[in-house]
Amino acid sequence: MDYKEEEEHLFQCGLGLRNNANIGVKYFNDYLNNQLKNKENEYLVYFFIGYFNILITEYDKAIKYLYKSLNKNKKFFYAYYFLAEIFYYKNNYKKSIKYYIISIKKYKKYNQIYNKKYINEDGYKSSLFRLNKVKADFYTYKKENITNAIKFLNKAENYINKHDPDYNLYNIFGMMYNKFREYDKAIEQYNLALKCNGKFYIAYRNIGASYLNKNDFKNAIKYIKKYLKHDKTLETSSYYFIAFCNIKLNNIKESYKLFKKGLELDNKKTKILIDILLIIENQNFNNKLEDLIEQVLYYDFDIEDDIVKNDTLYKYRNIDINTIKLLQNKSLRLSDFNYFNDPADPPIKLNIKDMQKINKYLNSIKIASLSADNDNILMWSHYANNHQGICIEYDITNYKELNKNIKNIILKKVKYTNKIFVGYYGHVLETENYNQRFIDLFYLKHKNWKYENEYRIISYNGPEEINLTIKAIYFGMNTTEDNIELIKNIVKDEDIKFYKMKPNEKNLYKLDSEELEKK
Repeated sequence: MDYKEEEEHLFQCGLGLRNNANIGVKYFNDYLNNQLKNKENEYLVYFFIGYFNILITEYDKAIKYLYKSLNKNKKFFYAYYFLAEIFYYKNNYKKSIKYYIISIKKYKKYNQIYNKKYINEDGYKSSLFRLNKVKADFYTYKKENITNAIKFLNKAENYINKHDPDYNLYNIFGMMYNKFREYDKAIEQYNLALKCNGKFYIAYRNIGASYLNKNDFKNAIKYIKKYLKHDKTLETSSYYFIAFCNIKLNNIKESYKLFKKGLELDNKKTKILIDILLIIENQNFNNKLEDLIEQVLYYDFDIEDDIVKNDTLYKYRNIDINTIKLLQNKSLRLSDFNYFNDPADPPIKLNIKDMQKINKYLNSIKIASLSADNDNILMWSHYANNHQGICIEYDITNYKELNKNIKNIILKKVKYTNKIFVGYYGHVLETENYNQRFIDLFYLKHKNWKYENEYRIISYNGPEEINLTIKAIYFGMNTTEDNIELIKNIVKDEDIKFYKMKPNEKNLYKLDSEELEKK
C-alpha cells in the first residue's frame, strides 16, 4: 500500500467510525503501533486519535494528539481547526481565535496538497464562521459589549455553510440577546431558527429559557414541554426546569413530582439538581427540598468504590495520644472537612455562604484522607512530624464489612484539576463538568496536591471513627527508639508488621523500608 492509498484508507476509516468514538480511538492506536506502512501518514493517525478523543470529551488527550499531528505535518488544516474547537469548549477564547486564524491561513496557502474530497470550501467557510462566532462570544460573555457581539455575528452570516447553517446562526443571535437581557429579541431569533429548520427543537427550549428570564413561567413551561415532545436529549434538566417554574407558580406538589422524575431518569447528574434547589426561595417547598437532598445523597453514596492497587492505603500520623487511641482501636478517624488545612478543599468552602440551605447535610459528611504511597518524602515531612512519626498501612478490602453500621460510605480516588469555575448561579457547584455528581466535589482538589496520590473514605451521617484492618506500621527515618518501643508495646497483634524507613542506597532521595523485629 503506497502513501496515497494508505491516506485514503485512513480518511475512510476515520469518517466511518465517527459514530463509534471509543472504537475509533482503539483502532487508530492499534494502527499506529502495528499497521502503519508509511511514516508520512503518521500525522493523520495522530489527528484521528485526537479527533475521537474530542468526541468522548477527553479534551486534554485530544490536544496532546493534535499537537503530535502538527509536529509531523505543520500544514494540516483540520488539526488547527479542531484545536480551535477544543479551546472554545474550554472557554479559552484567545487560543480558539488564534487557531481558527491559523487554520484559515493554512487552507489558503496549502489546500492544494490535500485530498479535496475531505478538505473543501465548506471547511474553510466553517473556520471563518466560527472565528467570528468566537469573537462574538468573547464580547458576549467576557467583555460584554453588545455592539461588537452583533458586529461579529453579522460577519459570521457571510460564511454560512453546511456545517454552520442559517438556523444555527439565528440560535447564536438568540443566546447573545438573552445574555444581554433583551429577551423579546432573543425569542424572535429563536423563532427564525425554527422557521429555517422546523426540526431544530433546541430552539423551543431556548425560548422557554427566555420566558423564564421574563418571569413568564406559564409560557416557559409551554415551550419546554414542546421541546420534550420532540427531543429527549436534555430530558432530566428539562424536568427540573419545569419543576422550577411550577415553584414560581406555587404548584409545590407538581414541582416535587417533576424533580423526582428528573432525578430518577438520571441519578448520575445530581449536582445540577442541588444547583437549582439552592436558588429556590419558597417556604412551602422546604420540606420537599430536604427530602430531595436526602435522595441525592442516597444515589451519590450508591456508587462503586474506586479500585486501589494492592488493596492497601496509607495514613501518615504524628505520634500522639490520638494516634495511640487509633492504633489501640484499629480504627481511622473521619474529619469534618471545615478543618482541612487547604481553604479550597473541598471547593464548596470557597463560597460556603451560598450553601446555607444545605449546611446541615454538608456538616454530616465526614472524610478520611489516605495515600496510595508510603514512601513520599513530602508526606513524611508534612503529615508525620518531619519523619519522626509513623505511616499506618491499612487493608481496605473489607472496610465495608467492618463498618456495616454505616449505611452511606464510599472510597474514591481524588480528582486533581487546576480549574473550577463559579457558574451562573454564583457558586462552585456549577463547575466545568456539568454532569458531575454532587458528591464528586468532596474528592476534587487542585493539581498542586497531586503528589499526595490521595484516596478518600467519605461517609454521611456516620461516626467519627471507622474500623480498619492494620497490616503494618512504618516508622520515619527520624522516629526515636523510645517511640518505636512505645508503638510496639501498644500494638500486640501478631499479624501487624513493623518497618523502618531508610534512604535508598543508590538514590538518597528515594525511600526504602526495612522490616523490624517485633521482640
